[in-house]
Amino acid sequence: MSLPVVEFESLVPHKIEVNKLTEPFWSGLEDGLFQLQHCTKCQINIFPPRLFCGQCYKRELLWISSAGRGVVYSKISVSNVPDNYSITTPVDLAIIDLEERVRILTRFVPGTEIAEIGSHVQLVVTSHPDGVHYACQKSELFT
Repeated sequence: MSLPVVEFESLVPHKIEVNKLTEPFWSGLEDGLFQLQHCTKCQINIFPPRLFCGQCYKRELLWISSAGRGVVYSKISVSNVPDNYSITTPVDLAIIDLEERVRILTRFVPGTEIAEIGSHVQLVVTSHPDGVHYACQKSELFT
Protein backbone atom coordinates (compact mmCIF):
# COMPACT_ATOMS: atom_id res chain seq x y z
CA MET A 1 0.00 0.00 0.00
CA SER A 2 1.47 3.30 -1.07
CA LEU A 3 1.45 6.12 1.49
CA PRO A 4 0.13 9.62 0.74
CA VAL A 5 2.83 12.11 -0.29
CA VAL A 6 3.10 15.65 1.11
CA GLU A 7 5.34 18.05 -0.87
CA PHE A 8 7.67 20.49 0.92
CA GLU A 9 9.90 23.26 -0.41
CA SER A 10 12.18 22.92 2.63
CA LEU A 11 15.06 20.47 2.94
CA VAL A 12 14.66 17.14 4.77
CA PRO A 13 14.47 17.69 8.55
CA HIS A 14 17.80 15.96 9.18
CA LYS A 15 20.49 14.68 6.83
CA ILE A 16 19.99 10.96 6.29
CA GLU A 17 23.01 8.69 6.15
CA VAL A 18 21.93 5.67 4.14
CA ASN A 19 23.95 2.50 4.67
CA LYS A 20 23.66 -1.16 3.67
CA LEU A 21 21.30 -1.87 6.58
CA THR A 22 18.93 1.08 6.06
CA GLU A 23 19.00 1.28 2.24
CA PRO A 24 15.92 -0.97 1.74
CA PHE A 25 13.92 1.26 4.11
CA TRP A 26 14.85 4.54 2.37
CA SER A 27 14.43 3.04 -1.12
CA GLY A 28 10.99 1.81 -0.10
CA LEU A 29 10.08 5.24 1.23
CA GLU A 30 11.06 6.79 -2.12
CA ASP A 31 8.51 4.39 -3.66
CA GLY A 32 5.84 5.40 -1.13
CA LEU A 33 6.28 2.39 1.17
CA PHE A 34 7.03 2.42 4.89
CA GLN A 35 9.07 -0.76 5.29
CA LEU A 36 9.48 -2.79 8.47
CA GLN A 37 11.63 -5.83 9.06
CA HIS A 38 9.88 -9.09 9.96
CA CYS A 39 11.58 -11.94 11.82
CA THR A 40 10.66 -15.23 10.19
CA LYS A 41 11.60 -17.17 13.35
CA CYS A 42 9.64 -15.42 16.10
CA GLN A 43 7.21 -13.52 13.83
CA ILE A 44 7.74 -10.04 15.29
CA ASN A 45 8.02 -6.85 13.27
CA ILE A 46 11.03 -4.60 13.80
CA PHE A 47 11.76 -0.88 13.41
CA PRO A 48 14.23 0.76 13.13
CA PRO A 49 16.21 -1.64 10.92
CA ARG A 50 18.56 -4.00 12.72
CA LEU A 51 21.08 -6.68 11.80
CA PHE A 52 19.27 -9.29 13.88
CA CYS A 53 16.02 -9.78 15.80
CA GLY A 54 16.12 -8.23 19.26
CA GLN A 55 13.82 -10.93 20.63
CA CYS A 56 15.27 -14.22 19.34
CA TYR A 57 18.64 -12.89 18.02
CA LYS A 58 18.21 -14.58 14.62
CA ARG A 59 19.25 -12.87 11.39
CA GLU A 60 16.36 -14.25 9.35
CA LEU A 61 14.67 -10.94 8.59
CA LEU A 62 12.65 -9.86 5.58
CA TRP A 63 11.15 -6.54 4.60
CA ILE A 64 7.39 -6.01 4.72
CA SER A 65 5.29 -2.92 3.98
CA SER A 66 3.32 -1.22 6.71
CA ALA A 67 -0.15 0.17 6.05
CA GLY A 68 1.09 3.28 7.87
CA ARG A 69 -1.91 3.42 10.19
CA GLY A 70 -1.48 3.86 13.91
CA VAL A 71 -2.53 5.44 17.18
CA VAL A 72 -0.77 8.25 19.06
CA TYR A 73 0.84 6.79 22.19
CA SER A 74 2.56 10.01 23.29
CA LYS A 75 3.36 13.46 21.90
CA ILE A 76 5.48 16.51 22.68
CA SER A 77 6.18 19.92 21.20
CA VAL A 78 9.88 20.80 21.01
CA SER A 79 10.77 24.49 20.94
CA ASN A 80 14.56 24.30 20.64
CA VAL A 81 16.45 22.01 18.28
CA PRO A 82 20.17 21.70 17.45
CA ASP A 83 21.44 23.86 14.62
CA ASN A 84 22.17 20.84 12.39
CA TYR A 85 18.42 20.15 12.03
CA SER A 86 16.67 22.17 9.34
CA ILE A 87 13.39 22.11 11.24
CA THR A 88 11.32 25.17 11.93
CA THR A 89 10.42 25.21 15.60
CA PRO A 90 8.32 24.36 17.35
CA VAL A 91 8.23 20.82 16.00
CA ASP A 92 5.51 18.45 17.17
CA LEU A 93 6.71 14.87 17.71
CA ALA A 94 4.75 11.71 18.42
CA ILE A 95 5.32 8.12 19.39
CA ILE A 96 2.96 6.06 17.24
CA ASP A 97 1.82 2.47 17.76
CA LEU A 98 1.45 1.10 14.24
CA GLU A 99 -1.12 -1.60 13.40
CA GLU A 100 1.82 -3.94 12.74
CA ARG A 101 2.72 -3.82 16.45
CA VAL A 102 5.73 -1.54 16.11
CA ARG A 103 6.21 1.70 18.04
CA ILE A 104 7.92 4.53 16.13
CA LEU A 105 8.98 8.11 16.75
CA THR A 106 7.97 10.62 14.09
CA ARG A 107 6.81 14.18 13.66
CA PHE A 108 3.42 15.55 12.75
CA VAL A 109 3.17 17.10 9.29
CA PRO A 110 3.92 20.79 9.90
CA GLY A 111 0.87 23.01 9.63
CA THR A 112 -1.67 20.23 10.19
CA GLU A 113 -3.91 19.54 13.17
CA ILE A 114 -2.03 17.78 15.97
CA ALA A 115 -3.76 14.55 16.93
CA GLU A 116 -4.49 13.86 20.58
CA ILE A 117 -3.13 10.85 22.47
CA GLY A 118 -5.24 7.84 21.50
CA SER A 119 -6.21 9.38 18.13
CA HIS A 120 -5.73 7.65 14.80
CA VAL A 121 -2.97 8.85 12.48
CA GLN A 122 -1.67 7.97 9.03
CA LEU A 123 1.99 8.00 8.05
CA VAL A 124 2.83 10.06 4.98
CA VAL A 125 5.93 10.43 2.84
CA THR A 126 7.30 13.96 2.97
CA SER A 127 8.95 14.85 -0.32
CA HIS A 128 11.70 17.50 -0.17
CA PRO A 129 14.04 18.92 -2.85
CA ASP A 130 16.90 16.85 -1.36
CA GLY A 131 15.07 13.60 -0.62
CA VAL A 132 12.22 11.99 1.29
CA HIS A 133 11.32 11.52 4.93
CA TYR A 134 8.17 10.54 6.80
CA ALA A 135 5.69 12.12 9.20
CA CYS A 136 2.16 11.48 10.45
CA GLN A 137 -1.11 13.32 10.27
CA LYS A 138 -4.47 12.96 11.96
CA SER A 139 -6.74 10.46 10.24
CA GLU A 140 -10.47 9.80 10.41
CA LEU A 141 -10.25 7.16 7.66
CA PHE A 142 -10.04 4.06 9.84
CA THR A 143 -11.13 2.80 13.22
